[in-house]
Amino acid sequence: MIDYYSKNLEALEKVDLELAKKLKQIKENVDFDIYQGKDPIDINILNLKTQQTIYENPAVDIENLVKEYDEKYRLYPMLFFYGIGNGIFYKALMGNDVHKRVVIIEPNLEVIYIALNFVDLSKEIEDNRIFIKYSDDFTYGFAFDVVINKDFKVYAKLYDLKILHEYYINNHSEDIKRVNQLFSKAIAQMVYSLGNCAIDSLMGIEHHLHNIPDMLKGYKFQELIKKKNSNIAVITSTGPSLDKQIPLLKQIQDYVTIITPDATLAYLEKCGIKADIVTSLERTEGDVSSMLGAPSANYSKDVIFCVASVLHPTSIEAIKGQKCIVMRPFGYTQYFEKLNKFGFHGIGMSVSNMAHELAHVMGFEKCVLIGQDLAYGEDGKSHSKGNIYGEDQLEYAVTDSYVEKYGGNGEIRTSINWLLFRNYFEKYIEDSKNFMTTYNCTEGGARINGAVEMPFCEFIEQFIDKSKPKKAIKLKYSTENEYKKNLKIAVDYVEKWIQLGQKYQNRVEKLFLKLAKEFEILEKLNKQNKLEKINFEKLVKLTDDISAVKKLFNDEKFTKLYIDVVQSYIAHQEFELAKLVVLDPKDDIHKKAKLVDWIMKHKFWFFSLAGGMNAVLEIVKRNHEKLIKEYESIS
Repeated sequence: MIDYYSKNLEALEKVDLELAKKLKQIKENVDFDIYQGKDPIDINILNLKTQQTIYENPAVDIENLVKEYDEKYRLYPMLFFYGIGNGIFYKALMGNDVHKRVVIIEPNLEVIYIALNFVDLSKEIEDNRIFIKYSDDFTYGFAFDVVINKDFKVYAKLYDLKILHEYYINNHSEDIKRVNQLFSKAIAQMVYSLGNCAIDSLMGIEHHLHNIPDMLKGYKFQELIKKKNSNIAVITSTGPSLDKQIPLLKQIQDYVTIITPDATLAYLEKCGIKADIVTSLERTEGDVSSMLGAPSANYSKDVIFCVASVLHPTSIEAIKGQKCIVMRPFGYTQYFEKLNKFGFHGIGMSVSNMAHELAHVMGFEKCVLIGQDLAYGEDGKSHSKGNIYGEDQLEYAVTDSYVEKYGGNGEIRTSINWLLFRNYFEKYIEDSKNFMTTYNCTEGGARINGAVEMPFCEFIEQFIDKSKPKKAIKLKYSTENEYKKNLKIAVDYVEKWIQLGQKYQNRVEKLFLKLAKEFEILEKLNKQNKLEKINFEKLVKLTDDISAVKKLFNDEKFTKLYIDVVQSYIAHQEFELAKLVVLDPKDDIHKKAKLVDWIMKHKFWFFSLAGGMNAVLEIVKRNHEKLIKEYESIS
């Protein structure tokens, strides 16, 4: 018998080392038995505990599955399954090159072992066309990584968890529900992360370009992350439970690093607690500048304000302390590659997410969350007392939902935004768990999966070493020569942006005008009921032109310059186009109808893209002039 297992295991070690290690512990099947008939695909698996087989008739069941998926899902690039069975169906599925990725969740480690002994999936595993995940290791973080993949996320709304066979429904219904919920949660988070308003991204570009001089004059983020001044970071968020933790925090403030979101800063000063680092990332004017400017100059002078370059300029100006302006990892900030010493930070959606990420990249061994309720208090309050927002900033809304309580005893009400912030916490806790342990000492609000729940007083008793007081974090500002050199680099980048932008814009607008004429012809023929006069050869050529322009999204420079602005509306249109992509026409009439529909659905697509690119370019040109004036003033 050919040793498929060794080949599969070798491939698996390259993509999922944890699963490979677990499989290596299995020497023979114990809980399942195998029955093999004369037909090579007649392989059944018997659960020795329940005396149930996975298949009724393996050969017939597999042939029916292959036929079903060839008829219904032939054009689906991505498929999700629960249950691997004997693995043969998936090998057959891989004969269709359209299936670029198939994700398989299997609840029994031994069944994976059996399947990998009977079928060679090594190439498909290594090429990431087949991804097998043991259900015990299936997490929200994994689900999010699957759906956020740039090659597949446009198909995410076609998600449907297919159950290989009724055996899995009968024996693993609760786990199927759990897997389905995690995938659905990840897809919702991914869609939300794309945004729904290009104005926010345009605002971010405007602010980033305006704030470049301040960023280049200030502290470098890459220096800050090397300046850990204790082993424990405490993040003080604005939840209603923060009040009860303030006395304990005050007792240990000299022995831990306090990282606080901007909204909590003034409250900490009022309570006599000195923050070490403040995080801030919101683009809008008003509340943020008030929060950053609220503390006294004496309080702020030794505090490091780690703030995003997309903040409104008035928020930057309001800071009385030491500024470390860092770029959020957007495409348009990553374009400034030679300025990466100023760093990229702020993947999450909230200032508390940003603070938690900072604790990780600074190398803290333990990170404590307090005031991180992510839910309304039992009395309906949304924030802590003395908070700049006020205790009742948020009120119950119809979009609210219920999640598991801190401690796991019942459920608590939360808002849609808190739910999204919580998702990011859970993903980042999972990603950082091998380097930093996150303790949720909030003692209230929503449970954050992955964090160790512990009363704050117990954490202090167990981990705080009062023999080692912290020292203030000291950083150096950029020198005048460094500033001048880096500003020239920034000016050159922006000049190149304008040149590239005009080149890209001309190409997109040229095709848009060409398509606009064709749209008019198609609409006219449709109104006259003369669709038989459509020039389909011309439409086929236009689809090639469309595909060529869409390949710009594989161009690294183009993506960096435009993706953050255009993705909000382009992605949502792509979700709808994906439904058309997988539509499998059965005859020539339906093929032509699909072709016309495909062309027409790109009318607004190109209009949106051209408009977004033009808006970006106008902002860049405006700020280019300001940067040149600044550079000339110091030259």
